[in-house]
Amino acid sequence: MTGAYNYLQSAVHWAQDVGLNVIIDLHGVPSGQNGGISGSIGWFSNDVSISRSLAAISVLTSEFVTPIYGQTVIAIELVNEAFPQNKQQIATLENFYRRGYDEVRSFGDQSAVLLSEAYQSLGFWSGFMPSPQYNKVALDVVLQ
Repeated sequence: MTGAYNYLQSAVHWAQDVGLNVIIDLHGVPSGQNGGISGSIGWFSNDVSISRSLAAISVLTSEFVTPIYGQTVIAIELVNEAFPQNKQQIATLENFYRRGYDEVRSFGDQSAVLLSEAYQSLGFWSGFMPSPQYNKVALDVVLQ
């Protein structure tokens, strides 16, 4: 959507003005992560799409952790509701999470890094990205 970035910047400022916190996520990624609107789940096997997603995380983080937004953005979610179909796709997602975490942390540790539970059980993620190596990591869970 052309011009959406300007609206996102404005929305974060509006939230800041009234004391709300914001979570920013990649709700859709190139080639599709869950078969939603596009019907495609090609992201897991497309290195270009994964690189573009990491670049987007970089742009979003570099913007929204700057002092002009204060502490308004409390988390960056690396990808929303990823839906891996097999062990290879889960491994790809885990690698993406580590790389995305590193990208967010390259701008500091102001915001938490939010991970989609990817339609796996909560126990599945137990021990993944443990502290103290990883800090301020949270899991976004979809309750059905």
